[in-house]
Amino acid sequence: MRRFFVSMLALALVPLATAAAAPKEPKAGLAYYGSPRTLSHVAAKFGIPVDEIARLNGIKDKDHFHRYGLVLPDVPSTRKLPRYVPWTPARQRVGCPVTSWKLVAAQEKGCTEAYCGTGPGGGRMCLCRDDQAETTISLATNGKTLRLPASISMWNPWGSSFVDVTSADLDGDGSPEVMLSTLGAVSNGLGEEYREFIVVRDGREWFRYDSGMFTAKTALVRVGKECHLASAHWEEVTHPLKGPALYLVERTFDPTNLRVDREIVGIRAGEGQMYELPFDPLAPRTLPTQSGTVVAVSRVDVGTTITIRTASGKKTLPDARFGDASTGRVLPYGFLPSKASVGKGKVLFGRSHDTDIVWLQGSK
Repeated sequence: MRRFFVSMLALALVPLATAAAAPKEPKAGLAYYGSPRTLSHVAAKFGIPVDEIARLNGIKDKDHFHRYGLVLPDVPSTRKLPRYVPWTPARQRVGCPVTSWKLVAAQEKGCTEAYCGTGPGGGRMCLCRDDQAETTISLATNGKTLRLPASISMWNPWGSSFVDVTSADLDGDGSPEVMLSTLGAVSNGLGEEYREFIVVRDGREWFRYDSGMFTAKTALVRVGKECHLASAHWEEVTHPLKGPALYLVERTFDPTNLRVDREIVGIRAGEGQMYELPFDPLAPRTLPTQSGTVVAVSRVDVGTTITIRTASGKKTLPDARFGDASTGRVLPYGFLPSKASVGKGKVLFGRSHDTDIVWLQGSK
């Protein structure tokens, strides 16, 4: 279970990510992982001249260097090493158009404070705070009213990203869906934001997840010719040359079928360069073989607790994550799909990187 604490100190640390980018990486070769003691040690192990290793890796001082890994030439002695794929600079994200709802102060029965707004098609949304400081969201669309609890760290709906509401036609049926985003917390340390992101379709909750830094105004981004939803979280990723470190990993997925894109973008803490990561840190090479039927799903904090019925009985997976079986990639933290998305059929589940993952087949 992850614990979060709101900290203004965290916000002061964010500018660290704007520091100068790291030196350029080698263009090709095979990766030798680990922390080599000396270039002479590596040269003797693989039968490669020291000067050749130094040239490939841009090392000027062959006696004193600090490097987690090295790129080696493709020769018979290195053929079993993993092939090194340079991390190229990420392309800039292109946002998709959304219609924002403007919230204004209003008088609502049972609310000590309320802010309401209207959207396309006559929809109406109200944010209500009662005399017990409990916050709820009331959303009326398509003749249906949906009431949702809202965990908001600070009460400040005006001109901020603590709460925002937008509309966009995600599934292309001509009727726009409503997207709501509320800021739950900001962690200390790296200043990660934790946002509850809820998508409502036809007056009912479609799914929700923790979108990180993405708000309802910014989470819809263009991937190819389509508009997908995004999330971003700090996760440990192992760079083949720099070693393990925290990266702000950004993922996108198709909201219509929950398929996760292969495009992964990340920025290393303390650096300013966004990279196209060649893999998903949490995606296994093969899916697990255990199978069962999902019988219950609930959120705890931003984690997800999933109960599965197997041949040997019920099994509860605390702080688990859902994944997309078609791409072998995980969905965002705290992803909570609708019952229709989970379906009644069998699902695969298992552990990857010390995380329980339940693999969805996708929904239409």
